Amino acid sequence: PGGMDSKKAITDKIRAALRGQKQHFNWFYSRCDGPPFEVEIIFHKIDLSTGPHILGRLKDVSKWSRLEEEKKGLRERLQQSQKMEAVGTLAAGIAHDFNNILAPIVGYAEITMNQVGKDARVYNYQDQILKAAIRAKELVQQLLTFSRKGDEAIKPVKVKLILKETLKLIRASLPSNIDIEEVINSDGLVLSSPAHIQQISVSYTHLTLPTKRIV
Repeated sequence: PGGMDSKKAITDKIRAALRGQKQHFNWFYSRCDGPPFEVEIIFHKIDLSTGPHILGRLKDVSKWSRLEEEKKGLRERLQQSQKMEAVGTLAAGIAHDFNNILAPIVGYAEITMNQVGKDARVYNYQDQILKAAIRAKELVQQLLTFSRKGDEAIKPVKVKLILKETLKLIRASLPSNIDIEEVINSDGLVLSSPAHIQQISVSYTHLTLPTKRIV
């Protein structure tokens, strides 16, 4: 264990036990007919008429170790799922509030453009404000789609189009040193909902960070 020579490591354990220090540790044994297996070892010092001895108890715990690893993996996946659910709830709340802010911006920009006419210099400024607000509304719609929890009907959808929209959403949440290379070779359909595909894409992206490139 730890790169230490096995003979020296176990000798140190035995010497410590002989000094009266109970030793409780895990060890790996090699089988002649299979892979190494993990055992739990306990060393006690006992005094007999012939002198001090070591009483050792060895127990095969390889099965329990595997079960613990599986439980750990399940817990991590559950935590990730709970995080994504929390993000979806937060996104929905932010999206609705942001929509309320954007509504008067879009409305007043359109009113101003109608009143001043296309020849006025301020018309172009208002036009840029309107275009930016519309792009923001599209982003809000993506957030709302992402936050939905199974309320969309299952139907044939083109994954390529949904992934392109999802990449726009992901790009806004990634550090600038992360590159996105878009490689989508299929125009095929799948039976799903856009929200489910977006949630899978975003979850996978954040699970693969901090890789330099996401494909």
